[in-house]
Amino acid sequence: MDPTNRANVLDLEVIATLKALGGEDEPELFIELVDLFIEDTCQQLEQVSAALGRGDPDEVRRRAHTLKSSCANVGAVHMAQNCFQLEQLAVAEELNEIRGLLEDVQTEFVDVKAALLSEKG
Repeated sequence: MDPTNRANVLDLEVIATLKALGGEDEPELFIELVDLFIEDTCQQLEQVSAALGRGDPDEVRRRAHTLKSSCANVGAVHMAQNCFQLEQLAVAEELNEIRGLLEDVQTEFVDVKAALLSEKG
């Protein structure tokens, strides 16, 4: 993925801050954060989909809230905004609208994951 696409998917200032967290002593900290985010996000998205399948808007809301926070923490700002919208739709129990937006979030996660893996080097 070229740098232009990464900048469209990630807040590169957040990425720079995360990379600096470990300093010279722990450069692998960023790699660990990215790996944890990817693993957790896969699980959370599966849980959102399962909750939606069960017609459980409360669980969708909880999972979307968690996703929103973790996306913001790694600089996936647009994905975080979409997760906020998922959360709001779950509060309103708009399950049909959640389905369409969830597909968008899942597609966006593919781009976020690729951008983060590219940043890992």
